[in-house]
Amino acid sequence: MLILRAPQKSEHADLTDLCLRSKAYWGYDAIFMEQCQDELTITPDEIDATNFQVAEQNDLVIGVARAEKCDQGAELDLLYIDPDHMGAGAGRKLLNWALAHARSMGAERMIVVAD
Repeated sequence: MLILRAPQKSEHADLTDLCLRSKAYWGYDAIFMEQCQDELTITPDEIDATNFQVAEQNDLVIGVARAEKCDQGAELDLLYIDPDHMGAGAGRKLLNWALAHARSMGAERMIVVAD
């Protein structure tokens, strides 16, 4: 069963690894991935200070998303799915969470930050 929940601070390293594996799945070279390391690192403080959700299936975290309020409404600046679980619905569920979260913050639109 696929569920969404808030991440625990102790999961920060596993979430960072998930983001890096997901990004690398799309064929980026090692140099580019090294340059992404800081941007894709999730710290315990970030987990406390921002709005994250993780997708969990059978006690395994398979996705992560972060949505924040911004001047233009809301911003989805992080959504990554474990490559072995792509296509299982976790991305859709996390996107739906982000949209609902944005509405709950009063946002009328969401900017998706992606490359």
